[in-house]
Amino acid sequence: HSLSPDTPENSLSAFRQAIAHGYGIELDLQLSKDGQVFVFHDDYLNRVCHAEGLASSYSYPELCRFSLSGTQEHIPLLRDVLALVQGQVPLIIEFKTSKRNRELCEKAWELLKGYPGSFVVESFDPRILAWFKRHHPQVVRGILATHLKPADGFPAPLRFALRSLWLNFLGRPHFIAYEHIYKNNFSLVFA
Repeated sequence: HSLSPDTPENSLSAFRQAIAHGYGIELDLQLSKDGQVFVFHDDYLNRVCHAEGLASSYSYPELCRFSLSGTQEHIPLLRDVLALVQGQVPLIIEFKTSKRNRELCEKAWELLKGYPGSFVVESFDPRILAWFKRHHPQVVRGILATHLKPADGFPAPLRFALRSLWLNFLGRPHFIAYEHIYKNNFSLVFA
């Protein structure tokens, strides 16, 4: 993130600035309707692109019509980010969960397997980590966790299992990034 309105989050300009300062980069992966691995944090386009709908419900050419935060920047593909970064700084790659988890993992791996730099993968979804554990156990895996609420759309038993880390046996994460919100809105992240 940058305080500059000319540098929207998860944009190539933001990644260029991170590289220039020697900062590691955290980015989020999703799969477009036409099967392209793109980099975008939110499920929905409204906050960053001022557009309606799920980002994953659009083809990549359709996503390219939306600007990021009113700038000239557009939603990048993972392959473009990897070509830009070229191992200059480490990457923390978060896989967003969907009904197409396996396809996202397979397509992202095709792009990552020859990448010359260091990276780790992480997700809130233990099934994504399980895919990496099964197919590419050498990849460092991290589980993301937080206190889920009913509005997050998961049934109560699953919310409890996820926040209690009971499903970690599926992906055997190497690290846990757990966000705990205290009553005074103070956040603490354990890694």
